[in-house]
Amino acid sequence: MGSEVVPVMVEMADGAWQDEADTVTGARRTLEHLCRELAVNPRLGTDGPLPSLYHLRISAAEGGRGPLLEVAYAYGPPTLPEGTVRINAVRPVERPVAFDYEVPGIALPEVPEPPQSPLVRDPAMEAIAARQVTEAWQRIAGWLAEHAPGSYRTLLPGAGEEEIGRAEEAFGVELREDLKALWRLCAGVRDEPGAGFLAENRSLLPIGESVRVQQRQLGFADEELWRPEWIPVCSFNTHDTTCGLYMDMGTGHLYAWTRFGECRPEHDSLTTYLEEIADALEVPLLAGPAKPGLLRGALMWGPTGDPDDGWEPFTG
Repeated sequence: MGSEVVPVMVEMADGAWQDEADTVTGARRTLEHLCRELAVNPRLGTDGPLPSLYHLRISAAEGGRGPLLEVAYAYGPPTLPEGTVRINAVRPVERPVAFDYEVPGIALPEVPEPPQSPLVRDPAMEAIAARQVTEAWQRIAGWLAEHAPGSYRTLLPGAGEEEIGRAEEAFGVELREDLKALWRLCAGVRDEPGAGFLAENRSLLPIGESVRVQQRQLGFADEELWRPEWIPVCSFNTHDTTCGLYMDMGTGHLYAWTRFGECRPEHDSLTTYLEEIADALEVPLLAGPAKPGLLRGALMWGPTGDPDDGWEPFTG
């Protein structure tokens, strides 16, 4: 008997649509066709910089003459279980002057696409998000003050309006109200032990360091890899800023960036990220595989892998 064919499941990651790609005429219909193609041929794309990562460009119109979409996806181990494809990012890209290739099998029916409005920032929704971020951060800071003084003392004071205004000028983009609300409460952390208390033991970047990282990233890459509206929020730790989380000022989504140039969606908003941390601290049973714990008076998410380092899970 021949070997059994493992069916391929294709899924879309949360926040996969980036830079208003879903407003491109024909984009959603194109992705439906692409998903069917990937279920049959999951290695349709070109190998990415890391194992099991792929990318491709497809035309959002029949005949290969429409707007281009760049698709990044993962397939199988070590990123995903066997037989699984996850589309991580879909972005519109400018068509090169010479475009002489097509993705096999992407044939689109001539069905009119309903018009869609471009993404517009809503001041009322941003005001709500700012209030939610304020409440979530106050819960986190209150928990640190009570249970993890080693982390609490690393918190910098909140930034004033002049400092935030100078940051906006340096970034060259208008900051979202939820990020400004966070920085008004805490303008980052000091470079001290205990500063990596956010989920995955990340550190909240000081505002000046956020500016430096954004400008460094823009200097390393063109806008296909990093854009001015991507504002770094936290990093691996206070010493290592080659990876972390940035916030898209257009959508409010949080994305992880890595030292390998990879960007992937992580959270749909700053509110979601902070509320999940606050919930896990107040009710540890709600935490995922990484649990909140204490190490020498500081918050650390573990287990750490070293049974002798003194880390103990927080049980409430």
